[in-house]
Amino acid sequence: MATLTVSPADNPVAFVPSGVRETRPVTVVWDTELLSSGRLSRRVDGGGDEPFGAGRTGSAVTEVALNQTQTFTLRSGVGQVLATLVLTTVLETAPVALAPTQRIDVSRAVVGAESVHLRWSTALPVACWAEITAPGRRPGFAGTDRGTVHQARFDGLDQDADYTVRLLAEGAAGRYLGAVHTGHRPSGGRPASREVAGSWMPDPEVFRRLRLRGVVDVGQSGVVADRSGTVPTPTGPVELHLSADGELRMAGMSGATAGQVVGGPLRPGFHICPVGSGVLLVGVTTGGELVSCLLDPGRDDCTWRRLGVREPRSVATAPCPGGVQVVVVTHDGGVRSRVVSDAVAEDSWESIGEGAASVAVAAYGGVEPAVVVATPDGAVRLRNRSADRAWGAWIGLGSVEPGRHAVHWESEHCLAVTTVDDDHAVHVLTRPRSPGPGHRTAWVSVGTLSALEQ
Repeated sequence: MATLTVSPADNPVAFVPSGVRETRPVTVVWDTELLSSGRLSRRVDGGGDEPFGAGRTGSAVTEVALNQTQTFTLRSGVGQVLATLVLTTVLETAPVALAPTQRIDVSRAVVGAESVHLRWSTALPVACWAEITAPGRRPGFAGTDRGTVHQARFDGLDQDADYTVRLLAEGAAGRYLGAVHTGHRPSGGRPASREVAGSWMPDPEVFRRLRLRGVVDVGQSGVVADRSGTVPTPTGPVELHLSADGELRMAGMSGATAGQVVGGPLRPGFHICPVGSGVLLVGVTTGGELVSCLLDPGRDDCTWRRLGVREPRSVATAPCPGGVQVVVVTHDGGVRSRVVSDAVAEDSWESIGEGAASVAVAAYGGVEPAVVVATPDGAVRLRNRSADRAWGAWIGLGSVEPGRHAVHWESEHCLAVTTVDDDHAVHVLTRPRSPGPGHRTAWVSVGTLSALEQ
C-alpha cells in the first residue's frame, strides 16, 4: 500500500503566538510501493492542483502558513490515486474559556431546476438570514425567526446555473457558504429534485478558519475546569468532577475514594492549582461566595475557607512561593490580589487596580506572576510582580474587541496574550520580558475560531 507522510510528524502543524506571521517547513515523504514511478501534486486552500514531485519514492519540502490547508495527492503513472494527505494547522496557546457558539450545521440542501430548499440548525436559539447569488443575477434573501432549526426556500431561479448560498446566524462568527447548481427542466417533463451533500464552510471573504489548541501548563497557571479537570501532582494525577447539583467529587489522588465528595455546592468554573504535594481548589459557591480548600494526600480533612469576596466577575490563579496567587475582579471592577495557602485571614486582599472586566495570570516557573486584565471596552493592561513581591506599574497593551483572554509564558523571555472576541475572532500579542527602548506592542488578528481543542 502506498504511503504519504510528513516529517516532522505533527499534523496539524503547531504554531505559537510569536510565530503566527511565519511559515513552517514540512517535509512530505512518499512511496508508491510499486515498481513504477508516481506523481505527487499539491493543492493549497482548495485551489488547483500543482505538480510537487515525481518518482517511486521521494520527499519534498513545503512551507505552511497558519490557517492554511494543503492537500497532497499521490497518483500512479496512469492517474490512479494511491494516497492522499491533508495538512492542517493549529495555534497553541493557554486555554481560553468560551461561551457556546452559534455554529451553523447545514443538514439538508435540496436543489431543483428552478429552486433551492435549505434546512440548517444552530447551537443556540437565534435568528438567521440566507442569501443566494449568481453573477449577473439579482440576489435573493430570506430570514428565519429565533430558534435552533431553520429553513429557507428560493424559487424562480435560472435553470442549469451556478449559485452561491451564504448563511448568517445572529451573533455568529461569520457567514457560511456553499455552492449549488440548479437542474434542467426536460421538455414536457417534470424536473427531478436532488439532495446536495457537500461541505458548507466559513466564507473566506469574511474570515479565516482557525483551530486553537489550549495547552495546559500547571507550572504557570491553575487549571480552570467548567465541570471536570485533571492536574498532575507528585503523588499522581488529581481528577475532579462537578455534578449537576454542584457537588465536587474527587478521584485519582493517592488514598482518595473514587467519587469522594470534597465540597460544594459550587458553580461551574472552579480552579485547580498544584501546591506542594497537593492542590488548592478555588471556586465560587452557588450563593456567590469565593472559597478555597487545600487537598493534601497526607490529610483526611478538607476544610473550605471563605476568602472574603462575593460575586467576583473573574478569577485567575497561578502557583507562587508560599501558596497560590489568586487574582479577582470584584463585582465593581476592582482588581484584588492575594497569596492563598492553607490558613489565611479574610482581610489580606491587596488592591492592585480598578475598572476591569476580566483577569488572567501566569507565573513563569511559579514566580513573578504577570497579571493581564481587560476592561469592558476591550483595553488590555499588564502588571508584573517581582520576586520580592513588589508590583510594577500598569502597562497598556492596546485594545481589542471585548471577549475572553488568556495569558501564558511562551518562553522564559516571551509573554503571550490571546483574546477571543464575542464574534470568535482571535487576536494575539507577544511581549518580551524586558522590552528594549522604543518597543511597541501590536495585536495580530490571526483568524476566526472554527475548532477548539482544550
